[in-house]
Amino acid sequence: MKSLKKIVDPFNYYSGERTFAVGVVGLFAAALVNHLGGETTRGIVSSGYGDLSFIQALCQILAAWIILSTLLYLAARLLSKSKIRMIDLYGNQLLARIALFPVLLLGALSPLRSAALQLTKTSPEELAAHFPIGLIAFGFTALICLVWFFLWSYRGYAVAANLKGWKAVVSYMVCYLLAEIIGGLCTAWIAQW
Repeated sequence: MKSLKKIVDPFNYYSGERTFAVGVVGLFAAALVNHLGGETTRGIVSSGYGDLSFIQALCQILAAWIILSTLLYLAARLLSKSKIRMIDLYGNQLLARIALFPVLLLGALSPLRSAALQLTKTSPEELAAHFPIGLIAFGFTALICLVWFFLWSYRGYAVAANLKGWKAVVSYMVCYLLAEIIGGLCTAWIAQW
């Protein structure tokens, strides 16, 4: 039972140094998948298709992680009476990004990429006639991974900041929305290098 708790809520069991180390491995793996699979990071959790160098893919993921983590760190410093360890908050956010990895792997598959790109050229009538079951399954998988990411990201923030209740929830939501706007601009700029 304790091992299941460590998977569901790792932030009460592992230090920021450990979550950071595991997250760095995930960061490089995600950048490699994005580069080889022709995927891009758009904002904090959004992705799309485009050909990027490995360095561009890495910088996009770094920007998404650093922007959200920094906003959460600033909110934690403002709202928490506890001493905030930067490594805990940044490490927890980096580990939370691993929840998005299955979506990146599936999205990099050539048939799925072709189907997704074809979907943008499909009229609603054609779509109704040829329902894309594979894309629906991918969308369901992506939804599960997004929920997983948000649960881990929020929990990692709340634990590192020692915040509970409305302060934790509202500050997380505000930081995420700001990060999505700033991250979208940054990742678009990185893609234009």
